[in-house]
Amino acid sequence: MAESGLAQLLSEVAVDKNEKVRRKAVASLGEFMFYAATQLDDEQADPVWNLNSMAISTLVKCLQQGEDEIVRFYACKTIENITAQSISAGCNFATLEVATLLLNIYHTQQLESFKTSAAVSVSHICKLNTTLFPTIFESITCK
Repeated sequence: MAESGLAQLLSEVAVDKNEKVRRKAVASLGEFMFYAATQLDDEQADPVWNLNSMAISTLVKCLQQGEDEIVRFYACKTIENITAQSISAGCNFATLEVATLLLNIYHTQQLESFKTSAAVSVSHICKLNTTLFPTIFESITCK
């Protein structure tokens, strides 16, 4: 399954013009990537499960403002789950770009479950990449 090209195919479909198609593609991609992440931190981990760079890039793009809100939520939830589950897979998302996109979601979203998912994701990212903590902390505290 890991070598089937499914992650690449779902990444390509995730940019479809139809939002319903994008939603299903991102949801499926998220489930696949989360499963892959669960396979990576074991001592006998097979590197075939390493996350596809195109899939990582697709999820990050799905967080951007202007994207369908459900697509954004699915991408956010996927990142939250991966960063909670796997150190090696989670580090792919432990970047300033991803943290900034998640903070934007946290600051602008009205839906409480979406805000919570973004905040938890940022928390996991800070744990995976401690160098981001000062920047993130400064952006969420009072001046």
